[in-house]
Amino acid sequence: MLEFVFHRQAVDAYFLRRMISSLARSGTGVLSYVNLRFRDAGASRGKVLMNEDTFRRLCRHVQALTSHDDSHAEAFLAGAIARTCANGDTESFAFGRRHPSDERAAELPSDAIVRVASVSKMATARAVVELFSPSGSEPATPVRDVLKWFPQDKEHGSITLAHLLSHTSGLSDKCGYIVAPPDSLPEFVERTGCCPVTSPGSFFRYANLNYVLLGAIVEVLSGERFDRAVAKSVLDPAGVVGGFNWAGTGPDERRKSLPLYQRYGKNYVLEADSPRSNWAAPLIWRDGIGVELTSYRLGEDTGLFSPHAGLRTDVVGLARLVQFSLEDSDNARLQRQIVWQLDEERSNGAHCDGLFRQFGLGLSLHEADARIGKTLIGHAGHALGFTGGAWGSPETGDALGYFLTGSADLTDGSDDESIYPAEELEFLRAF
Repeated sequence: MLEFVFHRQAVDAYFLRRMISSLARSGTGVLSYVNLRFRDAGASRGKVLMNEDTFRRLCRHVQALTSHDDSHAEAFLAGAIARTCANGDTESFAFGRRHPSDERAAELPSDAIVRVASVSKMATARAVVELFSPSGSEPATPVRDVLKWFPQDKEHGSITLAHLLSHTSGLSDKCGYIVAPPDSLPEFVERTGCCPVTSPGSFFRYANLNYVLLGAIVEVLSGERFDRAVAKSVLDPAGVVGGFNWAGTGPDERRKSLPLYQRYGKNYVLEADSPRSNWAAPLIWRDGIGVELTSYRLGEDTGLFSPHAGLRTDVVGLARLVQFSLEDSDNARLQRQIVWQLDEERSNGAHCDGLFRQFGLGLSLHEADARIGKTLIGHAGHALGFTGGAWGSPETGDALGYFLTGSADLTDGSDDESIYPAEELEFLRAF
């Protein structure tokens, strides 16, 4: 492993990360043995996310959860954790089994790439925010001004981009949100009406459909395909590897795929990124089906990328993604602004037992929850056996990414999620 340490005053870190990501996407493999770190010349570390002992304890926590000994009869399959400090220092660890049939758990490559579920929403949201200024739009822009096919009736006409980003649009997932050819997003919206349940701006209800629509908005505002627009505006500058539903990734990244199994009782069922997927296709859809994009329609076929949950990246990518939202830039500050806050007296949101208390433009904020005990900004993800999150400290600028695979369905058949399970709260409390 080669390690290069750059001082920010000597080089343009943004340019370097763009260049590095472009080389990685070329599939040359030249970066497989190179680690890059960025430091602020002359800067002190100040407060840090956690000390070495705490990080080592969390590594042991990952190892215990995936150990499959008698004390963890219903263990997770694999787990990973990464921390990134504001000065650029990064550390990561992974342990467990790739497949249920593996004989024993062992240390895994921490650059394994996995479907990160709803943590993907942070990238989609930031792409929209990055397009505000170039496109002349803003949070208050009506959705109808961007998506000309969006309904113009009383229930839909006043929905804004901020409403979609903050889950206060009033739309719901009751009519579904998985859209793929031959169905198009405009046809889906016309057929279902998006199942509005409350008036825009009046109530928080987490809905994946909001972010499927935002994916189309990214394409219309940028004039580019969703995967390319997000890579250019978010993933590359943040130093995040991977892509949505594997689009834009090369052979080296795809070889690092970590399949997702979900636990049902004592059995594990393969849910995503099977070894039998069509890995030669430019995009890999559900059940491993390969999709060609030669006839792709901007703003209509965006559901193919699963803008709500389809990002594939590694555990360091999770930490870097949230750290990008902690930067001292206009767009990062805008994204962190609180749009909705729980008011239990007015019952203004489905807060899911405290899972959601405040929400910005694609970011969740934990500020006064005794079960966590710290102020954190980021996003969680729970789906198809993945349990994980990306959380950062606004005070220090440091970030933590983590995930576990082989999880049971945390919704347990209900419409809403609940507060994090004990295994996951351990990560959040470590701040």
